[in-house]
Amino acid sequence: MEMQKKISFPLIFNQTTNFIRNRLWQLAIVSVVLSLITTLAHNNLFDKQVLIQLVETANKKEIIFYLLKLFMIFGFLSLIMKAIVLAVIYNLSTSDRFNINLILGRILPNLLNIIAFNVVYLTISIVVLIFAILIFIVLNFIFPQNLVAFLFISISLIYLVVLTAIYYYFLGSIIQPTVKPFFQKFAESHTYALSYWRLTLPMVLIYYLIAIVIEPVLNSAGENNITLLLIVCITLLFVDIFTMSFFYRISILSKNHETISNTHDIR
Repeated sequence: MEMQKKISFPLIFNQTTNFIRNRLWQLAIVSVVLSLITTLAHNNLFDKQVLIQLVETANKKEIIFYLLKLFMIFGFLSLIMKAIVLAVIYNLSTSDRFNINLILGRILPNLLNIIAFNVVYLTISIVVLIFAILIFIVLNFIFPQNLVAFLFISISLIYLVVLTAIYYYFLGSIIQPTVKPFFQKFAESHTYALSYWRLTLPMVLIYYLIAIVIEPVLNSAGENNITLLLIVCITLLFVDIFTMSFFYRISILSKNHETISNTHDIR
């Protein structure tokens, strides 16, 4: 694509770094506050001893119910945090100071868009998983089991990386208010994330590399230490903020590129 030749990954990465650096204290405050909420929620809602007791009693229904309840609570909390962060990024993109009214006004639209995206892709993923399992069951009778397992894991990882690129492009595209309906933004997130894969793929890989390296190490070290758990949340949230800001820039550039291309076509 022509845009990828003019706009490089290092350029967008440096622009994002400058944005974060110029608003470091504001973003640090947001990261600490949101991470503190997440950490306190984790400590108050997740009880390891309760889970151990449920496992010892071998009550599968109670275990599933307990884990499902935690998954729903922390999942919804994560969506709210993302909606707040997107609102903050938009605020700090227009001003160096916090505008509480602007932030509050953007949280609900962001949250509804994020929930809609997750619901649609959860449905898609379930259907894809069912078909994938059926296909690989058949392949298991034709090819060696190790080869089939390798193919399944490889395709799953590719699907995860592609979905992450699409998801973060979607998040970047809803930061700035727009009159476009959800499904138009949903479709565009697929088109642009895949069209500009040379720009999106490196950021997704960096995101996963940092998450894979940091989260297990600090979580294991800080399992019973609220301070280290707080550090985990702050670090990962900051990485999330950087990633969303990066995709926000790609979203703006892709839309500008489309506008310029349409103008040339009209002429």
